Amino acid sequence: MYSYVFHYQVFIMSYKTLIVTDPFNDVDDIVALYTTLKSGKIDVKGVVTTYGDARTRAKGTRKFFGIAGFESVPIHYGVSGNGNFDVPNQMPESGYEFLGEKELASSDDEFGIKPGGEEFISRTIRENPKNISIVSIAPMTSIANAFDIADPSDVKRIYVMAGRVGGYDNRPDAQHHNARVPSYNVACDVEASRKVLNSGAEIYVVGKNLWSDDLFKLEDFEQLKNGTDAQKQLWRMIKLRDEFNVKTLSPFGIKTITYMFDSITMGALLFPELYDFQKIDLRTDDSGIMETKPSRSGKVYGAVDANLPEIKNRLMQIILG
Repeated sequence: MYSYVFHYQVFIMSYKTLIVTDPFNDVDDIVALYTTLKSGKIDVKGVVTTYGDARTRAKGTRKFFGIAGFESVPIHYGVSGNGNFDVPNQMPESGYEFLGEKELASSDDEFGIKPGGEEFISRTIRENPKNISIVSIAPMTSIANAFDIADPSDVKRIYVMAGRVGGYDNRPDAQHHNARVPSYNVACDVEASRKVLNSGAEIYVVGKNLWSDDLFKLEDFEQLKNGTDAQKQLWRMIKLRDEFNVKTLSPFGIKTITYMFDSITMGALLFPELYDFQKIDLRTDDSGIMETKPSRSGKVYGAVDANLPEIKNRLMQIILG
């Protein structure tokens, strides 16, 4: 049995980053964006919202960035639509409570957002060859479309929140995540996912094999309610998500979970020394189920282990700081 575990160190500010995200259907994306920008460790060249109502997602992100002091970050919206899934706004109170009717009706220019997310991705790649990374914490359609214009080999790295690496997690607290089910971000557009994952770019997959339900609890975030305006808004969103989980998941015997999958993905950029990546061979079936196994070749790496307690500790220091 062989194991190619890759402990990688990155000079984080030595290259630029684009983040592709689907915020406000869940609080996780906004927490991940807030943590990354607040850390000051990543040179974020822009954010592209996608999936569902991508334009309104962009407006919500711009409004939150204004509250948080990140006004200078460009925001474009990419592909909208539901793909292979219906995408309801699960938490309208948290997603759009601070977007009034006038703001929802305002033009892109008035609100400081732009269309053409795919062109923005491709242009940024072309202008920064070998010096731009992409983080995908959403379905990959916009990135795949950008690769019709830009050469994926010019991307430094792509980080993907998707699936599960190296089989299933046997911890008792994660049993309900062990079912052989499609990865949401992959299954929304399987062909686009394959195009990105098989593009030849250097890919780092952070999957739910790293997850434990006990990692984050609602009480971890209570300090936010006495913080800045941005922190107070985060607290409202996190609490509403927790209430949503109680209402929708408890009848199935699943305990309350504060999901932070996307933040764990962003942690691979912020704290690379806390993750172990192994070269993997990756296949995706037509339903979006990912299968991985160790590999001797290729440029796809999967996170097989991580120091989750320390990752959580560092993330919370940024969020609460």
